[in-house]
Amino acid sequence: MSNLMVVAGATGLVGAAAVDIALQRGWRVIALARNPAKLKQRTGLQALAADFDDLAALTDRLKAEAPKAFLSALGTTIKIAGSQLAFAKVDRDYVTAFAKLGLACGATAFGLVSAVGANARSSNFYLRTKGEAEDAVRAAGYGHVEIAQPSFLVGDRVEARAGEGLATAVSQALAPLLLGPLAKYRPIAGADVARALVVGLEKPQHGLFVRHYADLRAMAQA
Repeated sequence: MSNLMVVAGATGLVGAAAVDIALQRGWRVIALARNPAKLKQRTGLQALAADFDDLAALTDRLKAEAPKAFLSALGTTIKIAGSQLAFAKVDRDYVTAFAKLGLACGATAFGLVSAVGANARSSNFYLRTKGEAEDAVRAAGYGHVEIAQPSFLVGDRVEARAGEGLATAVSQALAPLLLGPLAKYRPIAGADVARALVVGLEKPQHGLFVRHYADLRAMAQA
């Protein structure tokens, strides 16, 4: 069985960690990036230039590698993207295209970094967009889907986000108060989310699995 994982969003907080963890656990990894030069070269990693507006162009190239799993850590912010439309293009449309690419290449498992509260019927634009991306992945046709729904992500980002330092301090201060059903809103390290997704994709199981804080933390210890 192939042990190849294809990762999109490999320069971000969770994606970069997912690449490192997958390599450490014996996967071969192909990371899709607009600028592959941004990715540090390592044994077992191949950085592949990708036009996310035309991912289908990579079908034959990736199909020949017989990938087992695709992992999407694609994501931006409305501030960085510049508009809601541009945000949705990355967080929903590119994710959808990436999921379709994986299925066309023969992958049987898909992992997605989403967000707690994601719901395609939400009145909140951010949560609605994340939910629409989830629905697209669910409908794609994979036998095994892992969806991580973390709350606030903690870790060092290559691309700094305005106000994140204060938000991190506040979220960590409130974390002990988030008990029971509220525990899923606790902040979590991006590396823990990455490890949980990689571990989940390794499991020989069938079905859809939506992971919140408790599951993500437990799987990150595996």
